[in-house]
Amino acid sequence: MLGVVCPETGHAEGLLSPRLNTQIVNLFLRQFSATLAADEHAVMIWDGAGFHVSGQLSVPDNVTILSLPPYSPELNPIENLWHYLKSHFWSNRAYADYDALEQAAVDAWRQAALDPDLMKTVCAAPYLKSASVVSHTDGALWSAARARATLARMSEALAVQTNGWGASLC
Repeated sequence: MLGVVCPETGHAEGLLSPRLNTQIVNLFLRQFSATLAADEHAVMIWDGAGFHVSGQLSVPDNVTILSLPPYSPELNPIENLWHYLKSHFWSNRAYADYDALEQAAVDAWRQAALDPDLMKTVCAAPYLKSASVVSHTDGALWSAARARATLARMSEALAVQTNGWGASLC
């Protein structure tokens, strides 16, 4: 399952696939990009998984990828959703077959991820606000250069915040 959640609004988009590779990630990016309003630019926080950094990755113009430092899943708001889904829906269950497993995944996504208030709680990311770099107050569409510069400042702020944090949360 691939997913994206806006911690501020609780809006979520997802794609369930029996396999995960660069082609599936590209499909997800295209579909997600199409859901954005013409004046929106999304910043997606990703880890360093192979299909997230592939040379064949095709990122739409209205999406910017912010790559996290290694071993820092606690900085990615979507990780909280995966933990929530596992602990509330997927753990300690047996499924009759693949179709039952797939249906359980879809049902869990619909029940949890399509509830914006729950997503704002589960995927809360107060450090994004403290970095104070994600702002659309001027109403302008961010250029790719402005998005990259903003992300560079955000990455620096995140690096400072992560100094001394020990192990990743599970």
